[in-house]
Amino acid sequence: MHSITIFARGENVYLHNHALNAAIEMEWQRADALARTMRLLSLGRLTGPERIDVNLSLVKGDNLIMLQWAGSTFLEMTPEIAIQIANFITVKAREAEEMTAEAAERTILDGALLFRLGTPLGLTDNAYLQKEITNEAAWGKTRKLSDVPSIRSSEIFGTPSLRQSPPPQKENDNGN
Repeated sequence: MHSITIFARGENVYLHNHALNAAIEMEWQRADALARTMRLLSLGRLTGPERIDVNLSLVKGDNLIMLQWAGSTFLEMTPEIAIQIANFITVKAREAEEMTAEAAERTILDGALLFRLGTPLGLTDNAYLQKEITNEAAWGKTRKLSDVPSIRSSEIFGTPSLRQSPPPQKENDNGN
């Protein structure tokens, strides 16, 4: 088995094979499609070679799944390992999707609205986007509370609490 690194940078996902000293760069949509296809091949729902795009394909052999790039084998893995790698690729594809301009803007505006409402919901773990959400909530002119008619600014938000009381007393056989 080969050692690989999967990471997201900007809107792209990278698979780096250390043994070959080679990397595959792909857009987050293609990485998501690769992960989905890897899972289906691993579970036996697909049988033949599956082409992701012109240069990238997956081939299922005898208890091995091969990721091929431009006709040469980039990575060989068992179906169990392929599912784990597919899960990592999916996580990185979601991180890359979050960095697209449209998704980042939507996340910032929605996060700022929730921040203004006082709700403790974080829409992202990305430190840069969290900073932008805070700035938009404090200084932004878009989507103030008065722009959202369905949410009254006097609404009270809180966290439900649990109260524990002693269990009710059981009666014993004597009627006590």
